[in-house]
Amino acid sequence: DSVSNPLMPGDVVFSPTWQPGRVVRFGLVGFIDADGDGKSDRKLVENLISMNGGQIDAFVDEEGKTSGSLSIETRYMIVGERPTEKSGTASLSAYVNMITEAQRMGIEQLSVRDLLDYMGYKGEVKTQTLGKYASPEDFKSSGGSAGGTGTGGFAPRRPPERGNNGAF
Repeated sequence: DSVSNPLMPGDVVFSPTWQPGRVVRFGLVGFIDADGDGKSDRKLVENLISMNGGQIDAFVDEEGKTSGSLSIETRYMIVGERPTEKSGTASLSAYVNMITEAQRMGIEQLSVRDLLDYMGYKGEVKTQTLGKYASPEDFKSSGGSAGGTGTGGFAPRRPPERGNNGAF
């Protein structure tokens, strides 16, 4: 009845990872970057899991410290980027041990992107302020995608010409 809320009482809604009242258990390993900015988003993912009724059984932090333990009840292992040798041997060793343990127990591995897609998470979208608080720097053209001239400005708009494939 409502365009803004198409779900009605009694509708069956299916989610492959969530059911009301059921606690889904997770493990986290690797460098977790949800938005591709090169900064850790581990707390964001932990909060999303807990806010949706999930529980984190075990994780390896960025320094290689393992907290908690996996169990047969752990359903998903969220796998972030693998540490490099520059990260230190402790981080790499803890990462490999956690992945090996998850494989031995048959825990399904998901990438961070897959988890966020399953949960329906949409990241923050940068918006531009308009009006007297707008900054001209926020509206510079990269030259080409929005009809730019290639010089960093926008091409002037003209009405369609009459005749050949024009408006009249």
